[in-house]
Amino acid sequence: MFTAALDVSKAYDCVQHFKLFTALLRVGMPRNIVWLLADWYSKLYVAVRWNDTYSTLFKVGSGVRQGSSLSPALFNVFINKVIIDLKVLELGCFVNKTWIGCVLYADDIILLSASLTSLQAMLNRVCTTFIYLKLSINANKSTCVAFGPHYKRDFPVMAFGSQVLTWSKSMKYLGVNLISGPHSICDTDHISRKFYCASNCVFTYSSSLTELMQLYLQTSFCLPVLQYVFGALRLNQTQVKSLNVCWNSVFRKIFKFNRWEPVSSFINGLGYLNFTHMYYLGVFKFIIGMVNSTHRVLNRLVSVYIRGNTFCQLLALFDVNVNMPLYVIKQRVSQRYGELSTK
Repeated sequence: MFTAALDVSKAYDCVQHFKLFTALLRVGMPRNIVWLLADWYSKLYVAVRWNDTYSTLFKVGSGVRQGSSLSPALFNVFINKVIIDLKVLELGCFVNKTWIGCVLYADDIILLSASLTSLQAMLNRVCTTFIYLKLSINANKSTCVAFGPHYKRDFPVMAFGSQVLTWSKSMKYLGVNLISGPHSICDTDHISRKFYCASNCVFTYSSSLTELMQLYLQTSFCLPVLQYVFGALRLNQTQVKSLNVCWNSVFRKIFKFNRWEPVSSFINGLGYLNFTHMYYLGVFKFIIGMVNSTHRVLNRLVSVYIRGNTFCQLLALFDVNVNMPLYVIKQRVSQRYGELSTK
């Protein structure tokens, strides 16, 4: 599979208001709401501050507000023309006869194709759409990555208009690093480095606090680094074990355990979970959310995944199924994992 990861340059600042409101009307948004948004955005004025001096106000004719909770949704409607134009080509990847040729959220776009010719045709169509929307990509942050048995081959350079996209060994999408190889592999070393950086920073400023307070701070500010979208990541046992060591190191450092001393029972005794335990629960929770989703594409994807060998082995290991309530799954995973850890 050949992929092209495109980074839109100054995406939110380049949204043309007229094209945005036209797109909102096209998707069926009530006219009264569109008029309200048009009234808001027609009154946008800004000024430049230099020390204590302000410039005269000038009108802003494009862009959506940075930091607004409404802006991602508005931009998704605006950029949706990219997916519409690509879908007409009927090029790219399909899963269960459902087109999955483009994965897009906000200013991060990934094109998926089984052939280089189709990928270049998709890039050409996206380039044409970007010209219509008056958007551009950041070529320095955009790259192409190959996955599959022939990922080490030398591939021809891909073009996005007059810009050249180089081939890379890894790509970053929504904070997750994927490494080129026979299969898509998540870079857990990057996660470990970020976790240790956050953990050491918290330890530096909390050394005078009690052990339970230090543990509370580590749980609040550092554990989310390990748990970021981990339910959606396909990790092998070595990677799960590596991340579990990261979480165990927190308890070892706070409560002065030696390296050779096991801490699993101690963690459970404090009412906390091992990372391995949390990962399995995260996977089940993510799959259940997709199964219950009304989104057609998600249903098609999860129907393939839950029939895969890896997930079937996971279900058999913990004697659960996706139709069980999450609290039952949590109880069985906790009980079964406790039995496995003691063995």
